[in-house]
Amino acid sequence: MSADAGAEVKKKKKRRKDDKAKPDAEEQKRKLQVAQVAALRERMRETAEALERLSSERAALALNVEQRSTGLLADSRDDSLSSSGAGKLNSSVTLSSSTQQLVASDSESTEKVVYSGWLTKKGRKVRNWKKRWCIVQGKYLSYYLSPSAKAAEKKGEINLGTCIIEELSHREESVRPCMALVVEGRKFLFHADTQKENQHWYKILVCKHEELKYVGARTAQEVMDDPVVQFLVAPSATLRLCHRDIPARGFIALANVIRAVDALHHVCLRYSSVDDLSCCQLAAGLRQHYGVKTLDLRGNDISPVGAQALGEMIRKNRVLRHLDVSVNHIGDEGVTYIANAMPGSMLTELVIDCNNVSPVGASAVLLAMQQNRNISAVYIGDNDIGDAGFTRVLQLCSLTRQISSIRAPRCGISKDGVMKLANIVNTLNLRYLYLSGNRGLKNSDAMATLLRALSKNSSLELVDLGHITLTRRDLDALQTAEECGVLSF
Repeated sequence: MSADAGAEVKKKKKRRKDDKAKPDAEEQKRKLQVAQVAALRERMRETAEALERLSSERAALALNVEQRSTGLLADSRDDSLSSSGAGKLNSSVTLSSSTQQLVASDSESTEKVVYSGWLTKKGRKVRNWKKRWCIVQGKYLSYYLSPSAKAAEKKGEINLGTCIIEELSHREESVRPCMALVVEGRKFLFHADTQKENQHWYKILVCKHEELKYVGARTAQEVMDDPVVQFLVAPSATLRLCHRDIPARGFIALANVIRAVDALHHVCLRYSSVDDLSCCQLAAGLRQHYGVKTLDLRGNDISPVGAQALGEMIRKNRVLRHLDVSVNHIGDEGVTYIANAMPGSMLTELVIDCNNVSPVGASAVLLAMQQNRNISAVYIGDNDIGDAGFTRVLQLCSLTRQISSIRAPRCGISKDGVMKLANIVNTLNLRYLYLSGNRGLKNSDAMATLLRALSKNSSLELVDLGHITLTRRDLDALQTAEECGVLSF
């Protein structure tokens, strides 16, 4: 081997080693950044508490000096209010500009501005609507007279971690739906100039509110490793939290954010400790949602109680297309709740595999599918529906031509069920058929009859019989062999 070739090999080995080390380095860098953010938040909390005490002391001192010198109180600011407990200022007290600048520079400069823009606010005493430049920074929504956001122009601030944010609606002769932020019994009303901007502001405030409440109850280490926090900080079109032990408080936060974020389209919470209470919270968030099309709750702890909440959500929601509740324990009762909500819904796929469903529950859900012309697949595997339930599946497929897929592995189907399928499979418009693990396939006569029938179906693309998997090419070969008289079993 030449010297150049040897050098080239060494370079390739070094590149491969660097490529393997790169993901680990990025992960360590991400964890370090999250830890730094958590530590910064803790320092900011301590600084804010100290500043609140300082603000209160300075306010009292300023009031005392002014009362002694002039006996007059300074003019109150119509909107000044701090919702931060010990640091709350009385509306009749106005700090000097130098004191305001000091406090503002200490409390605001180190926090990143999350969002800013013009909002129209309802006045506190003079109940008219006024334009205010609003900034979401740290844990506060601050509002100013102008975009310069100088301390002297600051009209007030609201602690987003302790307030209550009510949904958008028309209030007190507002031009358009406005947000209500409730602080100690008082309602602060805001609205933006356009519907789109209004909704965006509402999303920003709700996400920040839920982030502050959720993070406040977690330790720094928990925050660093918590994917819920990452979604609350930066909501995206897909919420995917699989194989996570999410606390109840996390689901409440997620549900409130889901309600506010219309851009969310897919929610996947597989094996994430979703119980009935969490399921009810999520269903409430999705009831009037106009974006989520896929909801995957596979492998959780949902009973008929949670299934009832999902049924009520399906009845109201006009967007959801795919619902997966497989590997739970909703049983016949839970399946019936969902089935009763399906007629008129937009669902195209309902996955209820492995849910202790009997022929009774199967009949209820299949009847609902027959009334819903959008359903395109039957996923009912790992339930003991037997021949009676499988017969209802076949009847549904005969009556509803849009059914293109049947997934019924390990469903207790016997020889009689297989023979019934063989008798009508040529008339079905199926593309995919999954029947592995059913005892009827072990009967040689039933299996031979089924294979002959399958070879005559022109729409099937894949058939899974457990020990035999047939593609379209295999089925065409079976048909050719049958026509030539050389097919034998």
